[in-house]
Amino acid sequence: MTEADLLIRGGYVALPGPDCRMARVDIAVADGKIVALGPGLELAAAFLLEASGLVLLPGVVDPAVRFLPAQAETRITAPGEIGAPFAAGGGTLYADLPGGRNLPLYDPEGLARKKAFLLAHSRTDFALWAGISGTAVHFGKMEALRDAGIVGFHASLAPAERDGAPPVAHPLLLRAMKEAARLGLPVHLHTESGVPELPAANNGLGGPRSLFLESHPPRAEDEAVRIALDLAGEAGCALFLSPLTLVESLARIEAARAAHPELRVTTGSAAHHLLFSEEDGAAAAHSPLGQKFTRARPLPPLRSDPVRAALFAAAASHPSPIDLLLSGHAEAHGMRTAQHAHAALLTRPDLASETGPGRARLASRLGPDAAAFLGLADRKGGIALGKDADLLFLDLEESHRVGMGAGECLYAERESLYAGQVVGGRIVRVLQRGRTLFANGRMAKIVKEGEVCFIPRQG
Repeated sequence: MTEADLLIRGGYVALPGPDCRMARVDIAVADGKIVALGPGLELAAAFLLEASGLVLLPGVVDPAVRFLPAQAETRITAPGEIGAPFAAGGGTLYADLPGGRNLPLYDPEGLARKKAFLLAHSRTDFALWAGISGTAVHFGKMEALRDAGIVGFHASLAPAERDGAPPVAHPLLLRAMKEAARLGLPVHLHTESGVPELPAANNGLGGPRSLFLESHPPRAEDEAVRIALDLAGEAGCALFLSPLTLVESLARIEAARAAHPELRVTTGSAAHHLLFSEEDGAAAAHSPLGQKFTRARPLPPLRSDPVRAALFAAAASHPSPIDLLLSGHAEAHGMRTAQHAHAALLTRPDLASETGPGRARLASRLGPDAAAFLGLADRKGGIALGKDADLLFLDLEESHRVGMGAGECLYAERESLYAGQVVGGRIVRVLQRGRTLFANGRMAKIVKEGEVCFIPRQG
């Protein structure tokens, strides 16, 4: 008699406990859930996967992405087209941020529309952030959005051109944050504010790179963090600040936490802000791969190498002031990073080693910690009994150079910050609820409707 749908044999898994010790274990899956976990499992299974020599980690949960391109409803037609690169990079669940005119999500009708679109076109499970509108009529709809399962509310302190969402005046934002606190939901704020002496037209998107950098100075992040902490302290709401690029921002947050223990702030940084500097961009601009830097517009921008190195050191420390690590993928800004960001982090010896935070601890910031923050930990973000069997298989012996060929890169426009980078390992298989999403360099075929789920917040 079959006891499991799938038995995964002999992979290395981090065991529960403060030391995150890795051990060889077997994993049994039935009905998409982990039903048994331990060494040498003796049970009958319909299918067997041999994982000897591979590291098994929870599937990546990215807490804040923008996967939809401009005019998504007319440009995206194929099932599974959204998030395929994310799945190939170990991703099994993402929380999509609202964007200005691109499937806006400010009310239950917008939620239903975007949810239906992603159920038809996403390759992985997903959750949704709702936007905070600059109009008072929005506040009466926030509770209905909470009841429909959103993970939180997103707003911007920057001009709309920077974040893709309309800015909200501080009095209205404070009112919305107080309502979010009443509803028990976090507020995510993009970490740039408007800089008064730089007109919004000088946002640099599509213009010279020097103009882009000039109109996104570090002080825009410092100002945004200061404003966000003040508003969250007055409103009493949980706050998520990302993407942070400056250790000074992290220090300001740590000081606010120490002074106000009731202040709940979660910090996040994007992989490219840890791994690339503006000097990399300047050097690459004159190489055959230069277009990957000149066209991409990370927000906030890449920083100087000393600033990047300081942020990297903060990420590598244990404990780290950076709570969550993100891919930073933003399709509309040319930031195509979801396929390679997580493998690049998980295979860096100066990050993912026992001299740093350890691979299991690093993976926690890419999966379990993000799922817990989003209120999805009842079923996502861990290798444990009863959880969804969302797993990535990592081969640390297979280093490779990231290519942009048709068989290597899954972005519709084959360009990425990671083009040409050497990654010290390869994600060779990804499972979502025990079903293969990606294996041996190829996306699995979509078998039937209902393979993708909208995951509502549970707590």
